[in-house]
Amino acid sequence: MNEFEKLQHTWESQPNEKTAQISAQSLIKKTGDIQKGYRLTYLILIITVLVVILFYFYISGYQNTTVSIAFALMGTALFTRIGLEFWCRHKLITINPGQNVEQYKNAVIAYYKKRNYVHYLVTPLTLALYISGFTMLLPFFKVSLSYGFYMYIFISFIMLCIVGGVFFIIQIRKEQKMLTELIDFK
Repeated sequence: MNEFEKLQHTWESQPNEKTAQISAQSLIKKTGDIQKGYRLTYLILIITVLVVILFYFYISGYQNTTVSIAFALMGTALFTRIGLEFWCRHKLITINPGQNVEQYKNAVIAYYKKRNYVHYLVTPLTLALYISGFTMLLPFFKVSLSYGFYMYIFISFIMLCIVGGVFFIIQIRKEQKMLTELIDFK
């Protein structure tokens, strides 16, 4: 291969401006899609907090120390998760999409790598805290609620754990797929 052919090959293998712009737009769109997922997570967590608070007052939980501690554990888990999701969303939206594609990509990759800590460390801890609080409530529910209502709460909790677990797994997989795509993005 002579010098001219090498130069021509190098010139032709350069990414053109239009391709880079389209790629940048698709990258920004993908991060926007993840932000929409955050909104659903907020909604679910906030509804859960409201239900827990209303139920606490409905059963007069403030009259029993164990019940109050259990609800405090559950509330702490939920508020920690909500705060963390708001913080994560804030970190994502503060990444400047006006940067060049490579800088933006690297910033988003760094963001998702930090999200792994949330998924694999904080989420299991907050779930354990929430489940511990709920488990502390079971004996109280059993003696103070009708058998049917107790079973409804117990079965609903198990179903919510399953649905919530599946939801979290789907969300984690989406973000892991996004991270993999970003790392492979050229």
